[in-house]
Amino acid sequence: MALRELGDREVILAELSADGELLTPDIVEKYRLAGGIAAAAVAEVASKCTPGMKVSDLCAAGDARVEARVTKVFVHNEVEKGFAFPTCVSVNECCHNHSPLASDPTTVAPGDVVKITVGVHIDGYMAYAGHTVAVAHDAAGPSAAAAGGGDQPTDAAALAAKEAAGARTMAAARDAAIVANTLMRPGVSSEVVVKAIQHVAAAYGCSVVGGVLTSSMKRFVPNGRKQFAFGGVEDIPDAFEFVEGEVYDVNILMSTGKGETKPTEGHPTVYKRDLGVRYSLRAQVSRQVYTDISKRFPTMPFSVRQLGTIRELLGLKESVGRGLVVPFPSDSEPVGELVAQYRFTALLHNGKTVSLAEHEIASTAVAEGLTDLVLKLLATKPTRPAKQSKWTTNTELATAIAAL
Repeated sequence: MALRELGDREVILAELSADGELLTPDIVEKYRLAGGIAAAAVAEVASKCTPGMKVSDLCAAGDARVEARVTKVFVHNEVEKGFAFPTCVSVNECCHNHSPLASDPTTVAPGDVVKITVGVHIDGYMAYAGHTVAVAHDAAGPSAAAAGGGDQPTDAAALAAKEAAGARTMAAARDAAIVANTLMRPGVSSEVVVKAIQHVAAAYGCSVVGGVLTSSMKRFVPNGRKQFAFGGVEDIPDAFEFVEGEVYDVNILMSTGKGETKPTEGHPTVYKRDLGVRYSLRAQVSRQVYTDISKRFPTMPFSVRQLGTIRELLGLKESVGRGLVVPFPSDSEPVGELVAQYRFTALLHNGKTVSLAEHEIASTAVAEGLTDLVLKLLATKPTRPAKQSKWTTNTELATAIAAL
């Protein structure tokens, strides 16, 4: 499966999102540029996912692509631009937020499921892209079918079994992304989208990975006041209705396991400043490192790899201990399970979702009986019943979901 950048789109007229942000054509263009750069970086990494490649080198390749591209946009305008999230490459059962040091010797092997994510912002308008590929058996590059697992297979039969499981998981994530991209329309309840995604997972014999939020966004605010999860998250606000002009970071992970993750072994590799904490660091190296972080990554997350030297890593320790810098934990399923991911930024416009980092979906087999039902679901156009204070579900849509 390949990635492509967003092509020319119709001009989106000025709209007021639920977070009070006016989506003028200039702002939409910044979102579009960020999405195109993020998609290009993910595609660059995907093309390099061959046996023996170091995970850290793959992350560095994605970062280099972002850095090269952002310098070519808004050249004559003084706007903040760069990473909204560093390139992360999470293999097999590792779900997300893995961006290791250059010294980390971990490599990818034939049959590995490789999840690639990166975020880019232009003037604080963020776009994220996430895609999953499989490492091919030879040097030809990523295969069209997924595979992988914790322990590397030792014979052809074991590898084939893992390839089949990986392909199923990737197909589940792919179809879930299609469903979400289509159903997230103005007037639809978040509850409807969640139920549809859960039915897609069940049809493939997979589980939605818990603890992963899909959030509304606005300038410099990646986690808006509207949030929901496709599964496994407690204390989430009640279902809400999508509104014209909103922007969302849609993040879907599917697993061959139960979707119940635990923290990955080892130290976190992605961090972010906590702008609400103030503290005078004692060690000179700590102050120097925090000053460098404040200049290079004032509001956005960064990888320990981007700090560069061991001295800077040592200086980071005090900042973390005092809460000036907080980690993004990496979670994993049990060894042997496989996790696939699709992630995209979506603008709700003209009654549909416009993806800023679209995935070209390969024409592959899907679970028996799923295609027609999903198409029926996607063809349903839910509406909000008149004189109803709280949106629940449209009867026709609820019937289509139940049929899954």
